[in-house]
Amino acid sequence: MEPQIEIVFCEGLQTSPTPNTPPTITNPLSLLRPYAIPGNYSFSVFCSIDQLPIDSQTQISIEIGETDGNILLPSTPIPINAVANGPGNQASIKLGIDLRNAIISKEGEIYAQIKQNNSLIGEKKIKVSVLQK
Repeated sequence: MEPQIEIVFCEGLQTSPTPNTPPTITNPLSLLRPYAIPGNYSFSVFCSIDQLPIDSQTQISIEIGETDGNILLPSTPIPINAVANGPGNQASIKLGIDLRNAIISKEGEIYAQIKQNNSLIGEKKIKVSVLQK
């Protein structure tokens, strides 16, 4: 069974003091609207991965960048030491990433990619358009 991936771009994430509680998504976005391009812009990305097959070698990596090749958050493998909670040795993982003052170089699209053991398992793109021209 393939992992089920959901990626949400948003204004922010608030973590809960309660363990095993996913963050609260603040203002989901369908478009990124910085005041100026090029310029700095802050946003967050929430990733939900369900039915993820895991073993002792499982690693997840997330990369966020502009489609022209400018990487905002490079992909670094994260070992997953999760306990399988589904049939067939599967796990559910929730990840939140805050990007503060990321440099947006041009209008276009930003992508978020999720890889498992260097294989792409999920991707989402969002348009970027300057707020004022």
